Amino acid sequence: MTPSWKNYEGQRINDTFPLHRYLGGNGNHAVFLTQYGEPTPQKAAIKIILGDPERTEPQLQVWNLVANLSHPHLIRVLTTGRSYLSDRPLIYLLMEYANENLSEVIPARPLAADEAREMLKPVLSALAYIHGRGFSHGHLTPANILAMNDRLGISSDNLCRIGDASTSRTPDAYTPPEIGGITPAGDVWSLGMTLVETLTQHLPARLIGQNEPVIPEILPAQFLEIARNCLRSDPARRWTVTDIARRLEVLEASGTERRAVKAHARSRTWLSVLAASLAVALSAIAIAPRLLKRQTTSQHISETPSIHPKQITVPPSPEQKRTMPQDPAPLSSGAREPEPTEPSAKASSSDFGPRKVLHQVLPVVPSKARQTIQGKVKVSVRVHVDPSGSVTFAKLDSAAPSKYFARLALEAARRWRFSPVNGTNHELGDEWILRFEFFRTDTKVVPVHLSPRHN
Repeated sequence: MTPSWKNYEGQRINDTFPLHRYLGGNGNHAVFLTQYGEPTPQKAAIKIILGDPERTEPQLQVWNLVANLSHPHLIRVLTTGRSYLSDRPLIYLLMEYANENLSEVIPARPLAADEAREMLKPVLSALAYIHGRGFSHGHLTPANILAMNDRLGISSDNLCRIGDASTSRTPDAYTPPEIGGITPAGDVWSLGMTLVETLTQHLPARLIGQNEPVIPEILPAQFLEIARNCLRSDPARRWTVTDIARRLEVLEASGTERRAVKAHARSRTWLSVLAASLAVALSAIAIAPRLLKRQTTSQHISETPSIHPKQITVPPSPEQKRTMPQDPAPLSSGAREPEPTEPSAKASSSDFGPRKVLHQVLPVVPSKARQTIQGKVKVSVRVHVDPSGSVTFAKLDSAAPSKYFARLALEAARRWRFSPVNGTNHELGDEWILRFEFFRTDTKVVPVHLSPRHN
């Protein structure tokens, strides 16, 4: 019987690891957010598999072997063991917490060529390492390419010994066509499918009667050859991870590629930028719900942009920031937004009248995070303003294409200040829509006043 994993939140494993939040799972296994260490506990993920000891012993033995592996681009295993949950026997694996994964980025936009190259290098390095030590990943997908603070790597909880039977794995689009045990060639197939998906936002089609998937011609030229040689139906004809790494080196050695790499070297990859920014900007409680709730079944969500009016960039002067006009112009800033000054504690009597913005706050966006923007990112935030002019509630007015920029907009919107309502209407509150647009060079926002409403 499949357990209702959400019901286990709040319980503890071995009286040591609290099950803070259910992150995902399937059947008899699940992953929870937990913490470990003293005196300052750190976040971690704990994977649980229910089952009698004789059935779960082989998996526990593999986990114990994986715990001895160490590579900068492989999720670190902290400890393993046996325990019980509501009198049901289980095995568990405690592992490093990942801030982000590639499956979150794909719904919003495809990777640029340089981003895909920077993603491939650490993944290939980790795969070469585990293959050299007798392991295969067995289930390389975008959800298993992860960011750990400022590092990019692959998951380790599902590693298998090369040649192990794969009957326990549910076949999917990333599963190689050959029948048999898990092999390095199978990892290469999965990597090829993942590469095409990250560059096009779609998995390559597999036509009936055709052994090899159809590689879309829109794929950047430098990756066509790699994808085709990863997705050979005959595993003996596929490239190895070493072959792929060598091909990347050749690409980077050319003049055009070298210039692109040098330019890109000034910024981190899409995933490490997001992870590093999240680590700096969010508390542990604020990060986890947005990152792992969005997967739906595998921990994340994706949002779609809202429609915004045409805007004119008008950088505000210090005086404008202190007292904005009744119908404020869009606020805009460069790549380095100044820290906003706090609004005055009291408003003058002249402020009692038609609602206007007294204090606007722009999101502070790290310049490296801006490098992930293609075109612009739109986020609309609805704020409720109390009679004193303070924001009492802020929420996304419509879905946004990026959880990271949506969070920045929400945090900035909560710090806005508006003029107090007229004394005769002190029981009325009202609402505004703050329409943010993030560009590579600046940020704009247009405040739109809505009709007042009764509390």
